[in-house]
Amino acid sequence: MTTQAEKRCTHCGAFYVYTGSGHGCLEPTNDPHWCSLCKRAVLDTLAQIPRHFECRYRNIAEMPERFPDVTLTQLLEWERAQLAPRNEGRIIGQRIWPALFNIKTGDSQTTREIRVSEGPYRGTNFRLSTWRTDPEVIIEVPMEYDLRQNTWTNAPWP
Repeated sequence: MTTQAEKRCTHCGAFYVYTGSGHGCLEPTNDPHWCSLCKRAVLDTLAQIPRHFECRYRNIAEMPERFPDVTLTQLLEWERAQLAPRNEGRIIGQRIWPALFNIKTGDSQTTREIRVSEGPYRGTNFRLSTWRTDPEVIIEVPMEYDLRQNTWTNAPWP
């Protein structure tokens, strides 16, 4: 099913058809605010400006002074608190990543996000990766990476 709406461009004022879903909705010039001509102008202009920063996940083992007391046990406690409302029948979303599989060993890795809602790490999103049979645990946080200097800025990514 295709969802379309007739819109007026917020820049030039022309009428155009916006495709909310269905064939054509993923076209780069399909936009709920701008006609395809104005959207193309915006995309072409922004393509000339290089990105300065991006979000990358950084292992907390590289920043022991910032996360000195974060352990697997602590993360699992925060996760239980985060998911506790499920026991009351409420729907709670949790971000997960696709699993990795090791064909040679048959092992699999799961990765999920744990949001902390209390204490000194309130508002921090930890990414926890664990293997089913391997005791290796990877705990990461989203951090700002400077693409011009090719280095970490040590600022959290919002």
